[in-house]
Parts: sequence; structure tokens; C-alpha cells
Amino acid sequence: MFIWISKKVVRLWTRQLLFHKRNHNAFWLLQFMIVTIFVTNDTLFIFESRAARSVTCDVFENVYPGNDAYNELVCRGWYAFHDGQYQEAMFAFRRADEIDLFEFPNFKLLPILALTAARLGENHLANHFLREAELTLFIANGELLCVAENAGFALYRRGQRLPEPQPTQVIVRMCGDIYDALYSLQSIDEARWRTELNENFLRIRDLIVD
Repeated sequence: MFIWISKKVVRLWTRQLLFHKRNHNAFWLLQFMIVTIFVTNDTLFIFESRAARSVTCDVFENVYPGNDAYNELVCRGWYAFHDGQYQEAMFAFRRADEIDLFEFPNFKLLPILALTAARLGENHLANHFLREAELTLFIANGELLCVAENAGFALYRRGQRLPEPQPTQVIVRMCGDIYDALYSLQSIDEARWRTELNENFLRIRDLIVD
């Protein structure tokens, strides 16, 4: 409504100036204002309509089936990352990282979170994400086991409990009875999935180290 009124007022002013022909410079200034309002209005409309549309992509971090809200945030993050908008990418990735996925641990974003933090110059945060990503891979690969105890879960390696302090964030992210079947599967597809997880981590880690 405000923009419509502004257009109407500017048009009235322009007609008066054309009729009286008193101020040539003011006439051109008002014409510029009209064009600017038109263009700005159209640009805002296009931006808002794109933002309102669902965003899809095919990237490694997606999780199927379902998890549409997560996947859309992942895609928004990747588009922002490729555009060099690292702060926006970090915001989208972290929002996706907070979502509880359907029967799947939310850990695939940790390497790209590390790389995004590195691009933002936040090296300490990048190293934190890398370390957490490495531990999640140890669990996904079966090197670390989530063992239920009285107070919750703890991580074990070859029958030995990891020393304190235990990585609480990793345990919350990765441990749960619902995930046991996922970690214990030994099919060819699961072997390929684990290989892809490891390769993705190593590739991104090398980008950060270099």
C-alpha cells in the first residue's frame, strides 16, 4: 500500500511539473524516483517469491527418505556457500544440524560445517567440527561403540571405555537404540555408504588443512 501511494504521489507531482514546466531538473529527478520505485518493487517481489519457493538439490549431505525441512536447509546452505555467502551458509547448515532426523543420526553436515567455519576465518570452530566429525565416523564405521549405561550412553573401543571426559555432543548425536541396526549392517550398500562418508571427510579436511 505504501509503495502504491508513493507512485501515485510521484505521478501527481510529475504531471504538475510537466504542466507548469517550472523545474526541468526536478522533473527528471521525479522520473528517476518512479523508475527506482518500480524496479525496487519488482526486485523485492522476485526475491521474496524465490525465498518462498522450496529449494532442492542433490548433495551428499541430504538424508532420504523424508526429512524435507532438513534437506531444504542443506540446499540453501550449499547455494549460499557456492555464492561465497559463508555467513548465510553457516546459518542454514546450523539450523539443519539442529533437526532431529527420521531414524537417522544427524552428523553428515559436520565436515561442511568445518569448511564453512574455516572460510569465515573461525579456525577454532572449524577444528571443533572436524574433531566431532571424526568421532562420528568412528561410530558409523564400528570402531567406537555406543554402550548403554545407567546414566545414559558411553563410548567404547575394543571393549574398553573411553577415558573421561566423554564426548557428550557426539554421544547425543550418534547414540540411541534406534541407530544400532544402522551401524551393524554389513551389506555392500552399507560398505559403500561408509566409504563415501570417509572420503567426504578426508576431502574436506584436506581443503581446510591446505
